[in-house]
Amino acid sequence: MGTLFVVATPIGNLEDISPRSQAVLESAAVIYAEDTRRTRKLLTHLGIRNRPLSLHGDSADSAWRDAAAALADGDVAYVTDGGTPAGGAPRAPGGEAGPVRRPPGGGRAPRPRPAPP
Repeated sequence: MGTLFVVATPIGNLEDISPRSQAVLESAAVIYAEDTRRTRKLLTHLGIRNRPLSLHGDSADSAWRDAAAALADGDVAYVTDGGTPAGGAPRAPGGEAGPVRRPPGGGRAPRPRPAPP
């Protein structure tokens, strides 16, 4: 069982991504994204070729099952959009709070992110 790394996107300036977040994105077996357009732009900026897959609160249950299967095979990065709004979303499929659900037996590790002064 891998670890789910929650990676917040920088708000405004792509240079604000932390080195640890970049390392997670470089090493993740699979990258899921709340917004693939913004994540693709970030990955291109960082020189990372791994293509993000869409996963958000409105995703079909099959997408969540695919994500759980990917996590069973290795580490997965979940890139949130503009900070960490995914953690505070009202509901995800299946009735659990927030779209970033902890899979059974899996760990979840948020990455450090920029914060306002």
